[in-house]
Amino acid sequence: MPLAGSDRSHQRTGSLRWRLGISFALLGLVVTALLTGIAVNTITTISLSNQKEDAISAVEGAATAFTDAIYKSTADPAQSAHQLGLAAGGRVIWLGPEGVVRVDGEGDTGLAGQYLKLPKELIDEDSSAAQIYTSGNRWTVYATVPLKIANRPAGRLLLVRDLEGVKCEFYELRGRLWGAGTLLALIFTFIGFLVAKSLAQPLEIITKAAQDMEAGNLKQSVSVEGSYEIVSLGKAFNDMAKRVADLDRQRRAFVADAAHELRTPLASLKALAEGMGGNEEELQGFIRQIDRLTRLVNNLLTL
Repeated sequence: MPLAGSDRSHQRTGSLRWRLGISFALLGLVVTALLTGIAVNTITTISLSNQKEDAISAVEGAATAFTDAIYKSTADPAQSAHQLGLAAGGRVIWLGPEGVVRVDGEGDTGLAGQYLKLPKELIDEDSSAAQIYTSGNRWTVYATVPLKIANRPAGRLLLVRDLEGVKCEFYELRGRLWGAGTLLALIFTFIGFLVAKSLAQPLEIITKAAQDMEAGNLKQSVSVEGSYEIVSLGKAFNDMAKRVADLDRQRRAFVADAAHELRTPLASLKALAEGMGGNEEELQGFIRQIDRLTRLVNNLLTL
């Protein structure tokens, strides 16, 4: 009887090939997503760490040049800060010991004299420090270094650098990594379905042969290829099919021989009964029983 649509769908989704394929696909997606996430996180950490180190190096160089410009010449501090900011690729701000803005390299006079509170991680009296902060879609690195003029503490020099270019490069690289990860997942999924097919196909062949035997075609043989377990299963099936076919052949031969052996004496009994005299009714009943036995024997020959 043909299978209904829902039955065929359930049979397909419940098959070993389908389950193995889906398992390989999910495994590929999870592993690829995990590896891609690790790669993105690692690249981000390394890139931002390099940006902080570069900002520290830039602000230290700017501090040395700014100190020389203030101490050894009559240069305008604001002009020096502006030029150093251009060279460092950011904005240079001189904060006094009390945290008040003395010079802004961008020339923002409204900021001069204002107290600028720095985060704790950027305040270290003896060493430089840098941190990257995000505000909305903007990435900004802040780097500070203690400033000394004539060997006297003069506050801190702050470098503010916009990382818009770095952010764009990072997003582009992340997109490429996820694209490569998606492609790798698809390839892994395709390979998974091929592996699932190679594992399930021998079982499907053996199943088809078993169904043919159930339908009455007992002479079945399957190829024994694949893994050790599949080869063992194939050999066991072939041995079983051969034994079943031999038993069926022997059964048919026995039945045929028995039927032939029984037909001859039955025919003789019928001929003898027909030639006998006596009660006609009893004689006809005896002949009918012989005919019945003859039909049974003939039926044996058709098995």
